[in-house]
Amino acid sequence: MIFDKEELLKGVCSIKTGVCNISKISANGKDQIIHFLKEAALLGIRSILNEVTTNLNAQALTPVEVCFIEKTFF
Repeated sequence: MIFDKEELLKGVCSIKTGVCNISKISANGKDQIIHFLKEAALLGIRSILNEVTTNLNAQALTPVEVCFIEKTFF
């Protein structure tokens, strides 16, 4: 798991290698995949810029290498 719903992120992640999915829990309680992301994708930007907890889950589907960029950089 890269991050969970309602987590307060301390920075954004850039996917260097691998594939992950972005999902949310639907109204009926099931996990709904919204996006598949691969190299060069950025995760967590909305949450960092708006200073809110994330409303999505990010999970690695393959071995993933990420670059973490701290919030203070922005």
